[in-house]
Amino acid sequence: MDDPHRVCCHTVIRATVGGAFRVDLDSTPVSGYRWRLRELPDGIELVDADFTPASNARLGAGGIQHFELRAAVAGRFSLTFTLERSWEATAVDSRVVDVEVS
Repeated sequence: MDDPHRVCCHTVIRATVGGAFRVDLDSTPVSGYRWRLRELPDGIELVDADFTPASNARLGAGGIQHFELRAAVAGRFSLTFTLERSWEATAVDSRVVDVEVS
């Protein structure tokens, strides 16, 4: 995995107080599935969320779903992302990202 922001499994990200950090997840939103940040812990702020199609994207191809966050206080935080369709009750996948803020 070449991108240090891309998450494939349980991951630890280091950030600084007041600093932004990014979580990137492989995504194919045309299938109806999108990554969702389950709960935002106190001390972490969601700055932006967007999607970038793959560079060789064809119709229906996937890409990367980006979450830009900012850490307001020092500590260790756990972020859980679930891959789900808005009309279905059960997620099909999840990723946990631990954030160490100093």
